Amino acid sequence: MGRAYTTVQAYVGAFPGTTETPNERLIERASRAVDIFLVSATYITDAEGLAIDPEVKQAIEDATLEQCYALMLEQARHAAATDNPLGRPLESASVGQATWKASSVDAAHPHTLPAGGGLCVSAQTFLTSVPRQITVHG
Repeated sequence: MGRAYTTVQAYVGAFPGTTETPNERLIERASRAVDIFLVSATYITDAEGLAIDPEVKQAIEDATLEQCYALMLEQARHAAATDNPLGRPLESASVGQATWKASSVDAAHPHTLPAGGGLCVSAQTFLTSVPRQITVHG
């Protein structure tokens, strides 16, 4: 079992009304993404490498929750794609002169995962919101 910066109970508290909750594996995956983002960051830790400052701890937990939410949305999109007769999510659609493009909407969403992996914008925002305590290099 890997490191987890949050719990299912915290997820339910952060996103009330959600019908789906992450399992431990997804929480660990989100925590790993946070770890990767922070690999070159400097902040004060204990002997186990966990943040000491309460504000930093909260930022890390909040970022993990946001990443969990983004991963849950990604799973839902993938599930919807398998139900789609095309076998993949729609990228665009046209009816007469009306046109819709998913990329122009989804790319701007703060919970959209980057194409190559990594943290969603919303998770990054939490980690960079305490600049005096967390300094990200690179």
